Amino acid sequence: MSTNPSAGERVELRFADTGPGIPEALRDRIFEPFFTYGKREGAGLELAIARRIVEEHGGELWAEGREGEGATFVVALPSQKRGERSNNFTSGCSALARAMVSSPVPA
Repeated sequence: MSTNPSAGERVELRFADTGPGIPEALRDRIFEPFFTYGKREGAGLELAIARRIVEEHGGELWAEGREGEGATFVVALPSQKRGERSNNFTSGCSALARAMVSSPVPA
């Protein structure tokens, strides 16, 4: 995981793995409810839920990378001005981190 503040308007969290990657044709579909790719367990809801949480906080979630070279999931959230911290924002980030960590892509 790495972070990248971009132009002060948002913060990017990047979750990278070294698995088989995601074919470009499936990159948007993996965020659809009940869609699964490359795994035997789960209902295919994890990424749909994670994207919804991110969008509810004014952010974006997408996948990057090339097939055969691993995948990187990018969470871009609006930055908060100092002193404007929100409990909803904090709890949403915690829920997102739990969802991302509990759904590893098989190697």
